[in-house]
Amino acid sequence: MNPSSLRRVSGHKLLPGPNFNDPIPNGFFFTVMADPQLGLLERYIEKRPEPYRWDRDLHCVDRAIAVINQLRPKPSFVIGCGDLVDGQPGHKYREYQTCDLLGSFSLLDRSITLMTLPGNHDVGDSPSPSDLTDYRGTWGDDYYSFEAHGIDFLVLNSQLLWNSSNCKNEWIKFNEWFQSEVARLKSSTNKIRIAFQHIPFFIDRPDEEDDYFNIPTKHRNSYLSALYDAGVRYVFTGHLHRNVCTTWIPPNSELPDPEPLHLIASSSVSVQLGTDQPGIRLVYVSTESGVRHVYYSLDQLEAMLDKGEQPKIST
Repeated sequence: MNPSSLRRVSGHKLLPGPNFNDPIPNGFFFTVMADPQLGLLERYIEKRPEPYRWDRDLHCVDRAIAVINQLRPKPSFVIGCGDLVDGQPGHKYREYQTCDLLGSFSLLDRSITLMTLPGNHDVGDSPSPSDLTDYRGTWGDDYYSFEAHGIDFLVLNSQLLWNSSNCKNEWIKFNEWFQSEVARLKSSTNKIRIAFQHIPFFIDRPDEEDDYFNIPTKHRNSYLSALYDAGVRYVFTGHLHRNVCTTWIPPNSELPDPEPLHLIASSSVSVQLGTDQPGIRLVYVSTESGVRHVYYSLDQLEAMLDKGEQPKIST
């Protein structure tokens, strides 16, 4: 099953669709859906014996799609921010989880573009070339760029930053692409540049120790600096299954009041590892007023829509 909204990118460049073309004076918004990860609840949270089911995880995704279809104005796009399913490459449940997720995604309003990026469960903790091929066969390229309404976007495969020991040639290709993209952005006339990836660069401090939940220090500062120098000021991620928002400023900045790089990790649309509730992040972008974002739980959004109200995205 291939949802009509899903854009399977090739050539590392998403060509503009009819709903991406012209700048919108009053701005537009998009939706971040992080970590559907079908199968996580019974396998990891409840630690049930096999066979695992993922009907409750899938129900959350179905609810999110139903909510997104009712938003007005419609979001220009939805991006699935990694860990689409729980089964890693080669796992016996992976194909079934993927099929069920595609079925849910097929319910998205076809006028809303759907894009994805890989998490560690989508390509493996230490991806091999065959793992990346597996992902690309279903979802398209694992890193790419695109432009929407006069805004530049980069979509990164953070697993290649986390551990590329089993796919060194893929890492070289990715890094060369990344360096060419940040160089291109420096000459872009678009005012706003935004990046997406699965794993956040850090959670609490830029100098925190390497662990499962952050980008290793050997790439952390260099990639943060490259993004910052290219004018990127927002990086949206997932992976944590809880909401964490922080900022980064170049440590050697000579500016008296430098603009920070905002690092926004969105909690999961389904299974939580903190006190948040299943939900999605709404992001409003305007060349006049900048970027604003709010994480809403599915319960909150359904309650608003049931009353005929639309969610607000305030500063």
